[in-house]
Amino acid sequence: MIKICDIKNLVELDIDAGMRCGVYFLCKGDEVVYVGQSTNVIQRVASHMAEVSNPKIDPTAPIMRKKFDRAFFLKCETGDLDRLEGAFIRIFEPKANGRGPKVRDSGSTIISILAGAKVA
Repeated sequence: MIKICDIKNLVELDIDAGMRCGVYFLCKGDEVVYVGQSTNVIQRVASHMAEVSNPKIDPTAPIMRKKFDRAFFLKCETGDLDRLEGAFIRIFEPKANGRGPKVRDSGSTIISILAGAKVA
């Protein structure tokens, strides 16, 4: 079983590091709960952190859209976003992603990432 720590070139999300285009991983403990992509990762992760109320439970109580305590980032080119996101959704099967995108890949993407090949 592949773990988040097995991904080469993965860094913890840093607001001040200018992380823009790439695939991001929202984690709760060691579990990947969501895999996403963006050309502005900081803004996109911030939107996941936005609190919203749930009127069915308590209209005054804020809740987070996705439950996570850590976020990681893998830089890549815009043209690789769909392929990489789809590959990682297939690997981790995060609960918050549902089925994920149907992007075909021979498996070479995953193998080269785990081997430390440069993604971006």
